[in-house]
Amino acid sequence: MDKFAGVILITNENKILLQRRNNKPGIDNPGKVALFGGGINPDEEPISAAVREIQEELCLELEKNSLEFFQEYHKTVAMHGRDVINYIFIAKNINLKDVTLLEGDGVILISSRDDLENYDLTITARDVLTEYFSKNA
Repeated sequence: MDKFAGVILITNENKILLQRRNNKPGIDNPGKVALFGGGINPDEEPISAAVREIQEELCLELEKNSLEFFQEYHKTVAMHGRDVINYIFIAKNINLKDVTLLEGDGVILISSRDDLENYDLTITARDVLTEYFSKNA
């Protein structure tokens, strides 16, 4: 089973920073909007993968102790085409001036559950953010 780490990045203006994925052949969810994050390497802790992925994708240095565990989300073959465990974390007070996009076709900022309807989100991003907004309304 594959394992991924994703991060709900909350800016210091209380908006959530999302990635518009590349529209390249062979990429998962091309052109869709997703959380930042990626695969967990063998013998890597989910929180370490989250920190590494954010650094690789946004050139943003996060400390492990600045991340809050949000939830574990399971993708299934029936729904997503493969079995995956997603470990989702929250990072707060992200300053957009510190962010340099290194992966993806752009960034999206959302501020409410209503914003989810305006974008073509991945199933995982939609489910995770719906849950986040229901807990933080």
